[in-house]
Amino acid sequence: MSSGDLAQRLRDTAALLDAFAPSTDALRVLEEVRNAVDAAQAQLTAEMSETLEYEVEGYSSVTAWLRDQLRVSSRRASELVRSGVTLKQIPEAAEL
Repeated sequence: MSSGDLAQRLRDTAALLDAFAPSTDALRVLEEVRNAVDAAQAQLTAEMSETLEYEVEGYSSVTAWLRDQLRVSSRRASELVRSGVTLKQIPEAAEL
């Protein structure tokens, strides 16, 4: 599956939230999904850090790649790196 296909499936899934009534249920579901996406993003950041994939694209650090490619702030990039390290040390944290 391509990244574009995955992104479209996630958008389609998000559109299904219109079926939830009341909106409080939809918000609970969204928070659960956000937590799962955040954990996946942190895990992928840790993987990129370990494999040095960012160097292949000409970046000197993971945070530089994150800032440029994902358009996140320096603070958010650092949070992702720290979260990735934490998930490597405590994998159970991804389940929270």
